[in-house]
Amino acid sequence: YYLAPTKYGRMKKIPLEHTWHHKSCGQCGHIPGYSTSFFWLNRVLGYDYFDPRDQTSCTAWNYYASATSNQAAQAA
Repeated sequence: YYLAPTKYGRMKKIPLEHTWHHKSCGQCGHIPGYSTSFFWLNRVLGYDYFDPRDQTSCTAWNYYASATSNQAAQAA
């Protein structure tokens, strides 16, 4: 893992191996290449990762961000 300082000075462990990809219809549908780039980067860096074949959750991106004029929501 990698130790990174948080905004408040606490050290946080960020795993580098055995990670998994959080798949959401909004991420994969609205950010072209999102999943592909995640897997490519892990392979290039030689990291071990888990690739779930199904969508793992719904972030409600389509409902809350796609049809709204809220620029902050769309930028997220």
